[in-house]
Amino acid sequence: MLLLDEPASGLDPEARADLAQLFTQLRQDGMSLLVSSHILAELDAYCTHMLALNQGQVLELRALGSSLAGATPKDGPQTRLHYRLQLRSSLEPALQWLRQHPQVEDLTTVGADRLEFFLHDDLDAMATIIRELVVGGHALVAAERIQEDLQASYLRSLQKQRAGENTANENTGSSKPTRDQTNSEAPAA
Repeated sequence: MLLLDEPASGLDPEARADLAQLFTQLRQDGMSLLVSSHILAELDAYCTHMLALNQGQVLELRALGSSLAGATPKDGPQTRLHYRLQLRSSLEPALQWLRQHPQVEDLTTVGADRLEFFLHDDLDAMATIIRELVVGGHALVAAERIQEDLQASYLRSLQKQRAGENTANENTGSSKPTRDQTNSEAPAA
């Protein structure tokens, strides 16, 4: 196992690319790497899993999408993939149906004709969702998988945590410091 803290700090772009290539080769050769960095974009090239931390607390631990960093299906069912669907018809009936689907998580609308959700890495489940939406009379125009980078993934995890804290605070009447009142730690990947 190789433990690295900010390994690309001070390197020029060419050296960073070489370092990413070296880390990818080491991983393919069977070595485990634990890399801590505040510059998440540099980790996209070689990370297969993300451990996101904030204020010393674990926000999320998960495998990254299978196309990111050459991860494979062996990463298992914890891999969550981000999908976007575009419909020509009203979103509400599709939203109601998708809310009932056991594998759909974090369902949101994007504008008047798109919705996004996360699904565990299961192509059969996605094929079923597409088929059922079409058979159910929903005018599906497009379905795409969104490639989420580490920065976006970390920010989404942080937003989800804060939303949970706000809900808990409303229920208990307590208050926690805001982002402006605390320092944020970057995830270790």
